[in-house]
Amino acid sequence: MHTLNNQILIPALLCIFFTSCSKPPAPLSVSEVKNWYLNPTTTGTAELAGYNILSIDTQLASCRSLQCGAFTDSLVDTSGNSWILGYKTPDAFTADKKYPLVVYLHGGTGVTVNNKGEKAYEMLSGLIDSMPLFLASPSANRTTRWWSSSGLYRILQTVRYMKLHYPVDESKVFLAGVSDGAAGCWAAANCINGLFAGFIAISGYGGIVPSAGIDLTPVNISQRPIYSINGGNDQLYPLDIVTGFLDYMQKQGVNITRSIHPDEAHGFDYREKESGALCRILRSWSRQSVPDGSWVFTPGVPNRPDNCIDYQFGDVSAIRSYTWKLENDTLTINATGLRKITLLLPVTSGILFVNRNNNHKEKIKAEKSNTHILNSMLHYAISPDTNKMIYTINF
Repeated sequence: MHTLNNQILIPALLCIFFTSCSKPPAPLSVSEVKNWYLNPTTTGTAELAGYNILSIDTQLASCRSLQCGAFTDSLVDTSGNSWILGYKTPDAFTADKKYPLVVYLHGGTGVTVNNKGEKAYEMLSGLIDSMPLFLASPSANRTTRWWSSSGLYRILQTVRYMKLHYPVDESKVFLAGVSDGAAGCWAAANCINGLFAGFIAISGYGGIVPSAGIDLTPVNISQRPIYSINGGNDQLYPLDIVTGFLDYMQKQGVNITRSIHPDEAHGFDYREKESGALCRILRSWSRQSVPDGSWVFTPGVPNRPDNCIDYQFGDVSAIRSYTWKLENDTLTINATGLRKITLLLPVTSGILFVNRNNNHKEKIKAEKSNTHILNSMLHYAISPDTNKMIYTINF
């Protein structure tokens, strides 16, 4: 599967968005366009529709960077709260090649500051010595935990930010975290796993996530692999409690690889012992689109299922979910509590045969790219794929 690179992606998206735009009423600033990309909304898209495509593309192109080093930036989440993003590039990279991205979630979120991610990526900076990759670490605190709606959004925002500025390999975006960050990995695996190749949960216990209002759903989590690292002397999350949780998840079909360090305590002071294993994971794991599965929507937080770029809920329902199976050009899909869903599928003929909610098979045509759909794709941090087409199924 071949995905458009960032140099082609942004102009291509904008050409579709704004082909018919008229002359801009006023000069367009880089900050306006950058904010739209990092916080895509229908309102923002409508405002930019009045500007000339060349001026927009010029501003976005100016966001791309080949500068190496460690940096910080200030972003604003959906609640209007500012927070600090820290990130580090490979020692050398080129625009014509793509590189893995590891988003690292720090622990200790019970603080009031908004800058704890500023240098948190340094926990994994040793990986850059072994292979070229990008590291990024958002910030969380007591009002925005990783497993909250705003916390999950900050993770999505981090991926968008890095893709805007750098040549990120979309098939190799990973989420790692220590302690509270590990719990954040479990929450993300449950709610927004479609973006990621896999998750690395260190010195954490996913069992705390349900107490925060997110019910962990194994059918969601099982779509991506998880590498779980724990110390035998962890006093915060004793190994027997963590083991019971992992045993349960594995029995439910979740793909977990465990690494136990019997003499190690809470944290990740022993990270050098895991360096080889982590590099092997980053090299061997890639984001795979599964041909079948199930998804249960988690209320009140972002949901980013695999291949799903938009959805609308129907009438009030206790459970909103869908199951699907794709065989060649035929999709069998059953949904509860959904009005419609838009999927990005590897059916490039432009015709999809759909068995919907056990009704007779019908034929639907691929959607033409439009502002709403492309806005949704950006919001989900998904780029157009040359080997996939967009289909909307109404229920």
